[in-house]
Amino acid sequence: MDNKMKKIITLSAFTLLMSSFTTHANEAQVRMGVELGTGKIKVDKDFAILKEDFDTDGFSLGYILGYKFENNVVTEANLAYTSSDVLFGTFDSYETYEFKAMIGYSFDLATHFRVVPMVGLSRWELDTKQGFFLNPGPEAKEEFSGTDFTYKVRFEVPLGDLVLLSLSYASTEVEFGRNETTQLGVLFEF
Repeated sequence: MDNKMKKIITLSAFTLLMSSFTTHANEAQVRMGVELGTGKIKVDKDFAILKEDFDTDGFSLGYILGYKFENNVVTEANLAYTSSDVLFGTFDSYETYEFKAMIGYSFDLATHFRVVPMVGLSRWELDTKQGFFLNPGPEAKEEFSGTDFTYKVRFEVPLGDLVLLSLSYASTEVEFGRNETTQLGVLFEF
């Protein structure tokens, strides 16, 4: 089992373990969760494998650890992964890894509906790998990294005192282009 898979399993188990805690309304709360969805990686020609502008869709996964203060200010650390590799290296693949530090505000629009806009910084890495299909030579690989501005909007539906269902959109304007995700999630507040 590779190191990435071990980290994913560990974070998932920890998230489920923490779900056994309870909380009370109108108190500061620790937030923890996981989000799954689709991602779009837009790559400028200077960073693309074929040296032309390129957009690709793929899978995205995110882990969230945050804190919601009594005044509804939300802080969040987010580990996010997006990949376009759907056939195990057959075609060119692009993967992004992001660590995001964000701050926002939770607007309670109704008893069971919240909107949480957030802004912050993203430390990102882009890994590109040339696929082996119709490629006579060795596969080219490159890595790029940097820090850029990011934003996120999350819609939340509380299911009791502990569990939230969420739908979020996040975008990071990065040196290589843009990384966007649309995800469904489960968050726990305790």
